[in-house]
Amino acid sequence: MDYDFDYFNGQDLHYPVKPAKPILGRNPNAIEARAWADAMEEYEREMKGYTENRDEYTRNINGRLFELKTRLRDDYDITEAQMHLLWARAWEDGHSEGLHRVVEIFDELYDIASKFAALEKG
Repeated sequence: MDYDFDYFNGQDLHYPVKPAKPILGRNPNAIEARAWADAMEEYEREMKGYTENRDEYTRNINGRLFELKTRLRDDYDITEAQMHLLWARAWEDGHSEGLHRVVEIFDELYDIASKFAALEKG
C-alpha cells in the first residue's frame, strides 16, 4: 500500500508566524507610550489573525490524520474499534519518528493480530 506521507504530514501547509509583542522600555516618555499603545493595538489585531490561522492549520492537520486513519481502516478491512486499538499502539510507539513509522508499526501489529487469529481457527 502506498501512502503520500508528505500530504498526510502537511508538508504543503505552513504554520503561521506568531507576531512579536511590542515592548515598552523603562521610563517611556509620552510619545513612546503612545507609539507603544498603537503598536499594541496592531499586535492584538495580528494575534487574532494568527489564532485563526493556527486553528485552521490544526484543523487541516487533524483532518489529514483522520483521512490516513480512515484509509488504513479501509485498506486493512478492519472495524473502527480494531483500527483504534492498532492505531493507538502504533502512534504511541512510532509518532516521534513520523507517520511513516506509525504506519509500519500499524502493519506489524496487524500482521501479528492476523496470525494470532488464524491460530485460533486452526
